[in-house]
Amino acid sequence: MSKITKTAISDCFIKLCTQKPVRKITVGEIIAECGISRQTFYNNFKDKYELINYKYSLDIEAACAMKKESGLLASAQLLYEKCLESEEYYRAIAEYDTQNGFPQCVYECSKKYYYDTIVKYYGKGSLTPSIKLEIEFSATGNQKIFLDWIKSGMNVEPQIMAKRILKCLPINLKALIRNATTWLNIE
Repeated sequence: MSKITKTAISDCFIKLCTQKPVRKITVGEIIAECGISRQTFYNNFKDKYELINYKYSLDIEAACAMKKESGLLASAQLLYEKCLESEEYYRAIAEYDTQNGFPQCVYECSKKYYYDTIVKYYGKGSLTPSIKLEIEFSATGNQKIFLDWIKSGMNVEPQIMAKRILKCLPINLKALIRNATTWLNIE
């Protein structure tokens, strides 16, 4: 399961997404486009849903790496910029709303980010019921704002979108995240 192979398969899938709706693309078409065996596909991805979310996971990975150096605002902005660079792909997968589809991935990634950040800096004991509720609220809001931005044509600048997302954080969650990460002025 090399990252090079996974990225090559993902690139072929992205190309197919420009040719037909995501729900009509089969694993058979993906492997034919890539010139790989079915076994190679399944050695790298559990299913089509995991493949759909792979590019987003790479973009999240890049944004999180930047967070360590430049702060949360710059990290969030980079994620929006990366999505804008692949606008056609993200618009295609945003419409594919299934149980394990992209919208669910956005929600789960947002939730995981908040949980991981808080546990890393404060320990599991800091995940009180009220903080967990704020995390759920924020992850749902992030998902809605992000998907609406994609579906409406990505017309708002990434920096503005990043600021909007961070301004929407509930007060207790915002305080924990602000203290745990480099936080640029978003007020």
